[in-house]
This record gives sequence, structure tokens and C-alpha cells, in this order.
Amino acid sequence: MKSDVDFDESVWCELNLHNKDKLIIGCIYRSPENDVQNVNKLLVQMNEMYIKGYSHFLNLGDFNFPDIDWATQSSNRSINHISSKFIEGIKD
Repeated sequence: MKSDVDFDESVWCELNLHNKDKLIIGCIYRSPENDVQNVNKLLVQMNEMYIKGYSHFLNLGDFNFPDIDWATQSSNRSINHISSKFIEGIKD
């Protein structure tokens, strides 16, 4: 599965499930040195895959956001910080 978005640190795989269900799996690596523009590309790519209408969606990998508390889906940084923007982007 290929994305039209220029974020190279990901691999996507589509699996046919029972009946007409389909699963999209995204394995993503975000380098700690990535800037806001690269994170925006990642969010656009994830959204692109999501809106394709798969019945099941699994995203996994190493996002390298030490400021994010994944249990609460929040960041201890300001709303303008890259980790806060990422959390808001995946919530969208």
C-alpha cells in the first residue's frame, strides 16, 4: 500500500479479512530529530489511510515523543509544542 504523502519512514500493509472487511496496518518510525513539517506529513499520511474506509485500522511504531503520556493521550508541553500537535492530530 503506497501513500501519496512524502513521509518515507513508514510501511503500510492491507489485509483482507472475513467477508468484505479490510485491515490497514501502518508501521511508523518518527526520528526524534523530525521537525513540525515532518510530523504534519505523518499526520496527513495517517489521515489519508484512515479516510480510505478500512473497517479496521492499526497504527504502531516508534513515534519518539517522550513528552506524551499515552495512557491519558496528553502532553505535558504547551499546546503549540510538536508533541501536543501530534496528540491533537491523531485525535482528529
